[in-house]
Amino acid sequence: MKIIYRISYSVIILAILLIAWGVYSCCYPHKVMTINSVEIITPEVARGEGVRYKLDYCKYKNIESTIKKYLADGIIVPYAITKSRASVGCREVIITEKIPKFVNPGEYTIQAFISYDINPLKTITIEYETNKFKITE
Repeated sequence: MKIIYRISYSVIILAILLIAWGVYSCCYPHKVMTINSVEIITPEVARGEGVRYKLDYCKYKNIESTIKKYLADGIIVPYAITKSRASVGCREVIITEKIPKFVNPGEYTIQAFISYDINPLKTITIEYETNKFKITE
């Protein structure tokens, strides 16, 4: 009979530890990345060419990210989803996004969503949006 009590206590303790890990995983405020600034370098660009912008960011954990970008005005044009494993640290990068030829002229922004899978229970998404830029014929 003693062995059944020991097994039941072990199962209860294991369940409590598992619940504690789940609460910790979901609620702990993980700091993965911060976006300091986003600046458009080419405020006017023709269709088929690339718009350039400077992204200033700091990354704190070495975790792979999934990046989803969109060209947006009233209509949203998605870019291909990419994966990145940028190294830890602060840096400024210049990013070029090609403007599709089928996009109508007008003012647009680029919206980006960077997702980090911290653990099986938590995903953190960092968002940024560029200033408006003009697309010409």
